[in-house]
Amino acid sequence: MGGNNGRAARETVLQARCVELRLQGLSYRAIGAAAGCSHVHAWRLITRAMETVNDRTAEDARTLRALEAERLDAILQGVWDRATEGDLPAIDRVLRIMERRARLFGLDAPAKIAPTTPEGDGVTIRVVYEDTGDRDGTAPGEG
Repeated sequence: MGGNNGRAARETVLQARCVELRLQGLSYRAIGAAAGCSHVHAWRLITRAMETVNDRTAEDARTLRALEAERLDAILQGVWDRATEGDLPAIDRVLRIMERRARLFGLDAPAKIAPTTPEGDGVTIRVVYEDTGDRDGTAPGEG
């Protein structure tokens, strides 16, 4: 059991080192050489670290969204009775709260916006893709 904990701790330290080296711009091969592991293992460690960060960010966003929904519920509760009795400013406020909730949860269909010049003429868009591969042009496991 103690061996697994030690191995996990070493792997965590190795992962942090690999991420640090990647942030410095090193290739996976250079990271592997500097960290004492294969470039494929370095890539896996970095990928796992990024997935962990993405998972935490998504969880934080869900938590914040829930908190904002509770706040909107509390505000809505404060004006609902007046709005249902026909108070026009309260109705406007309810509609604003509902609009905010729809945006918060992505309930509205996305607006389609065509790119135009200030004069209203159509615009041609050129898409440029950035090369996100390794510096030596190979993905982990290649070359």
